[in-house]
Amino acid sequence: MERRPLAPPGYSRTFYKRQLPSPPAIEFASERGKQVFAAALAAGTMNNFFKLIEQFRTQDEPAYCGLASLAMTLNTLNIDPRRTWKGPWRWFHEEMLDCCHPLPKVREEGITLTQAACLARCNGARVELYPYGSVSLEEFRAMVADACSTAEEHIIVSYSRKEFLQTGDGHFSPIGGYSEQEDMVLILDTARFKYPPHWVPLEMLYRAMARVDPATGRPRGFMRMGRHPRLDSVLFTLDVRDAHWQEANRYVREQMAGVVASAAASPGISAAAVVGAAAAAAPLAALRKFVAIRTAGSSTHGGVCIQTAAVQTFLRELRGMPLYAAVAAALPPATPRSRHRAQQQQQQQQDGPALSRGGSGASTPASGSSDSLAATAAASSTPALAASAAEPAVKEDLTVERACMLLLTAPRAVWREAGSEQLRSELQVLLDTSLHSVVAAEVEYLTGQLRQLPIMQQALEESEASGHTCLLDRCTVCNGGSDSENDRQQAQQQGPQQLGQQQQLGPQQRAQLQQQHQAGGADSGGAAQQALAASQAAFAAQAL
Repeated sequence: MERRPLAPPGYSRTFYKRQLPSPPAIEFASERGKQVFAAALAAGTMNNFFKLIEQFRTQDEPAYCGLASLAMTLNTLNIDPRRTWKGPWRWFHEEMLDCCHPLPKVREEGITLTQAACLARCNGARVELYPYGSVSLEEFRAMVADACSTAEEHIIVSYSRKEFLQTGDGHFSPIGGYSEQEDMVLILDTARFKYPPHWVPLEMLYRAMARVDPATGRPRGFMRMGRHPRLDSVLFTLDVRDAHWQEANRYVREQMAGVVASAAASPGISAAAVVGAAAAAAPLAALRKFVAIRTAGSSTHGGVCIQTAAVQTFLRELRGMPLYAAVAAALPPATPRSRHRAQQQQQQQQDGPALSRGGSGASTPASGSSDSLAATAAASSTPALAASAAEPAVKEDLTVERACMLLLTAPRAVWREAGSEQLRSELQVLLDTSLHSVVAAEVEYLTGQLRQLPIMQQALEESEASGHTCLLDRCTVCNGGSDSENDRQQAQQQGPQQLGQQQQLGPQQRAQLQQQHQAGGADSGGAAQQALAASQAAFAAQAL
């Protein structure tokens, strides 16, 4: 038997591409591949292809298939990363996807399906994660056909190449189309230095997801990615766990219009002076608690990673607006003493007994809290809606920035009676965010939250009037169905622990609990509780 000579020391073999094993795959650019494409295009199951192919890229590192697939899909969905890539341009690139898993580790090991879903969520995508076995072959086929037909969502698969006789093992790729006639999917392989795009049988792809990932010891799977109608906030969120929020909310809804009208009545007053007066009259102590700073965290643990670069982009935009200069001139500067006191208060919130840390990263009131609306909001909120007691994303005071956001989210009616038409026009210029898209997205997010507060307030008042205050997670109807006084007291005593457990549930599970509660409404407050459950769901939906 002839033996091959040993390679000399220091020699490492190199490769130029690989021959695609066919069958089972069909090369996209082959004559047969073109025929499959043409038939699928005529059948209407290639609609997602054109948007994806605009963003098709070759992964920058051998282990970056997951990151390349994500960057490609995030750009396809037209999601603004709200941080720059090169020069002034905001655009997703693999090296920007570093929040859920360190890039040096990704270069060595790649990422798992769960980590990929974390990165997608933290960068603004709506994600549905499907580990192998969570859906049947028929359901998977229907999802693929739907995504490829509508092009509103896109599917990234995590699978083993071994099923297709290809070299290597674990791989990520977006699905670029579906042929119902051949029952094949188009794999837009981001490792283009190795294999070209190719068609594979859908059933084989389903089996390829069943192969175990050595990094997790579990099968692989896929995720369906879409675009949220509203981007998540970058830095701020409304926090209603503390009673002070009502003072700030009352100022926005009931008092600010009078302050603006009074200031505007002064002869020769400028628009900057009007917004300065509105900011100076705001209850700043309450404002600091109401417009809260998001906290750092990872969605693998129930939170959302804070993108530091996006925060800096947002702050640059906001501080570059004329509005910021007007508000800063009207407010007293933050002294070192006040900054130190604010940091002490943050530390007390982290360590104090009044709050218990929930499992999802959101803080919850202690069982003796008198602010039941705050408890209700915390119970119904996702981590993005109630600032947790974890490390804040920015350790600055940011009072001026919070006041700016309060003015920008105020109802438009606040400014309509502001003196002359010229003054109103100048105010519109000051409050215009059309040239500041990151600030505009933040305003839209907070405005959506603000709209839900009156609904929650009314529902809670109606529920209290009925003699039963449902905090969802402490409600005996929602926690086992017992309505005895002893069980009710026990449930209230165990409230923080139960609240933490419930916050780990997904939206669908929480909705089921609400349905259970509504089913028992005849014994516990009826329509009022249904209204409260609906308001909780609506408020929580602002961050879903």
